[in-house]
Amino acid sequence: MPQKLRNHLLREELTQSLGLMNDSPRFPHSIFFGGQSNDTAYLPIDRQLIVMLYQPDIQPNITAFDVDVALNGQFSEQERLYFKEVALGAEYGQARAEIRKWRTDIPIRVHGSPTPDDSAELQKIIADINGSLDAIMLSLPAP
Repeated sequence: MPQKLRNHLLREELTQSLGLMNDSPRFPHSIFFGGQSNDTAYLPIDRQLIVMLYQPDIQPNITAFDVDVALNGQFSEQERLYFKEVALGAEYGQARAEIRKWRTDIPIRVHGSPTPDDSAELQKIIADINGSLDAIMLSLPAP
């Protein structure tokens, strides 16, 4: 698999593991784009979604109504709609769409044998996410 595609997948999957699990057709160069993409950087809207997820009023298990109440007046309508599309989902057999997110710092574990380029990209992604958040910190423990 080409390195650029691996870099895209590392960024997409790590970001989705924060709780922004759904793909969307809305922004073709977003890390959450559901179609074919090799983009390896966040759009401003992607960064905004990460920030929105870790707002203090956005708690695990809240629903769309609670999200609207919590984010009202803080973000544009477009940002709120996109956030709900990407962050709310009835995953894994859930009966209702609700927020999923980590409440604590996140140690990232890597299985297998990543290439040096994969490891460097993962460090870059972690630094990128940590630069957007105050609520939690991602880390890559030493092997």
